[in-house]
Amino acid sequence: MDSNFIITSVYDENSYHEIDEMLKDGTWINSITNESKAKSLYQEKTFVTEQNIDDLFLMKTKDDFTFYSFCVPYSNTKVIVSKLEKGDFFRIHNESIMIGSYKTHVFLNEPEEYEGGELCIFNDGRELKFKLKKGLALTYKTNTLSKINEVTEGEKIYASYFTKSLFKDDKIRELYSKILYLNTKFENKPIVETYEDALEDPNFILNDIKDFLLYNHSVINLD
Repeated sequence: MDSNFIITSVYDENSYHEIDEMLKDGTWINSITNESKAKSLYQEKTFVTEQNIDDLFLMKTKDDFTFYSFCVPYSNTKVIVSKLEKGDFFRIHNESIMIGSYKTHVFLNEPEEYEGGELCIFNDGRELKFKLKKGLALTYKTNTLSKINEVTEGEKIYASYFTKSLFKDDKIRELYSKILYLNTKFENKPIVETYEDALEDPNFILNDIKDFLLYNHSVINLD
């Protein structure tokens, strides 16, 4: 797994109707005025609805181990659904870590439905372009330089939100993630029956290390 981004599946073909039904119930509003387009960072429309959009997306990632172990989430911002029409774009920028440790970009329509509109991130000295299938998501660190290329035909629809991690320190977060991964290797072990065995059981030892990291390095005040 790359240390700067992951790709996860938020929706599959059997649940696309949730996205489609959501998009039927609401309106699109311009994010900026025509007069300010030339100098703006972005040009898109934002989706407004009375539905609880957050539940449609955040509940999907709640039980995703790849997402959880990568971000070690503490909280998520509200979900914003956006549409880029022909001529729309998002210029090069990097998000503030004050908003969150990670940003997630969920692709809500198929790549063949529009031309251009690639999500681009600058990673390890090179540009990576993503135009993923409907239902897939790219999650990356907020200090990553990114942009969305101009849409030249059709419409690109996507959702985005930010995640604050339990740990501010990248190294501590990565260590905690590795321990989470090791935990999965002991899921099918026999149940520990004695205190003596528990003291030598790898899973118990790993949990003890996780508690140490949470108490000493997380954003939660446990005192």
